[in-house]
Amino acid sequence: MKRIKRAMVVTMMMSILLGAIPVMAANTSDTGYTKYTCSGGWEDKIHVRQKTNTTKVYTRIYSSPETKMQARVYGYKNGEYMNLTFKGVAYVYRGENTSITNFIYESGYRFASMGLRTNSEWYAGTTIGIWSPDSTRNYKVGNP
Repeated sequence: MKRIKRAMVVTMMMSILLGAIPVMAANTSDTGYTKYTCSGGWEDKIHVRQKTNTTKVYTRIYSSPETKMQARVYGYKNGEYMNLTFKGVAYVYRGENTSITNFIYESGYRFASMGLRTNSEWYAGTTIGIWSPDSTRNYKVGNP
């Protein structure tokens, strides 16, 4: 009988302790963006968001000057951006859900941003889409 009571007490204490540990939820909500994009550079970053895990960055472009766009994902810390895109750049296609492999969280950054640009100097215009710094799924990978 003492063993059963002891086991019950240990079980209750473990559930109390484990229930008190905060669990950080992934930052998977989609945020919309509208950016003027051209081949000139990566300066115009999409807003900075918290990154909470090592998953891929998610994006989907609804409207863009070209069917295929270049994308980079950045770690953000102390006012500085660091390109942490696997292979340096990813390719995102209009109308497709895309996952972008990165090393943001693994490199100690807890905030992320994304930059887009066109592939050709002949195209420029407004790009409209959504993105999320964390992802619960893997889609077509833009930088395999």
